[in-house]
Amino acid sequence: MAEYAEKTFTMKDGNVFAIRSATPTDASQLVTYLKAMFREAPYIYFTAEEFEMTEEQEAQFLKDLEESQSGIMLLALFDGKIIGNIDGRARELRRIEHRVSFGMSVHPDFKGQGVGKTLLQCFLDFAKNNKVIEKVELGVIEENTAAYNLYYSQGFREEGRSLKGFYSDEGKYHDEIHMGLWVKLHRSIQEVL
Repeated sequence: MAEYAEKTFTMKDGNVFAIRSATPTDASQLVTYLKAMFREAPYIYFTAEEFEMTEEQEAQFLKDLEESQSGIMLLALFDGKIIGNIDGRARELRRIEHRVSFGMSVHPDFKGQGVGKTLLQCFLDFAKNNKVIEKVELGVIEENTAAYNLYYSQGFREEGRSLKGFYSDEGKYHDEIHMGLWVKLHRSIQEVL
């Protein structure tokens, strides 16, 4: 069972926040948070209208993550309220189970405070200590330079692009950059790299 015990951290402004694994009891608050993020964040793939997950479905999703060997959702909490999340789960297919993709968001009121960086570092700690995961991957929209720079600072490198892979609400196409980070390398892979 994937679990991350609650830890506290300090934001740049001195406020303290916590990061822990999400549980099915977080479903109601998480659905509300995600709907708000889909309305406010320009680089998230879902729109608020497309997000149709009910509290019951979210609770089941979180239960499935708890029971998986290679999946987790971490929540950043301030005064008991969700201010950020990161989640990922490897596909249970033998040939690609070593890879995990993730998605992350931070509430706009808490951007620039180190919440996203801390969430990412906690997720990478989980991946490094997971017996299945060897590589962490993501997609980031080219114009989202703050996110790109965060990922790059943590060791992610560009592996390719999906040209015009994202269509914004403003009616423009944007390139999606594919990035990856090996958290564990087998000897045969190390020899190739």
